[in-house]
Amino acid sequence: MEKIFGTKFTAKQKILIEKIIKWQGCVLVIAGAVLTAFNIYPLNLIILNLGIIFYIAWSILVKEMSILVLNVVLFVIYLVGYISN
Repeated sequence: MEKIFGTKFTAKQKILIEKIIKWQGCVLVIAGAVLTAFNIYPLNLIILNLGIIFYIAWSILVKEMSILVLNVVLFVIYLVGYISN
């Protein structure tokens, strides 16, 4: 994390940053799902992809490979769908 932000963080600060990134991703993915339920296109894909980017960042920070792989694959699927339409 120090390489990304260019500063040293305490353990509590790292945990807080990780939680904020994870919860921002969660809120954005839920918002994207709501937009999808109401067929609000392309905003649904934009919001979903923003949430996925947060989850990708979080999974890299905490070294959670299964979440990383899942979200990279979802990002590619949504991006291809967005571009093809």
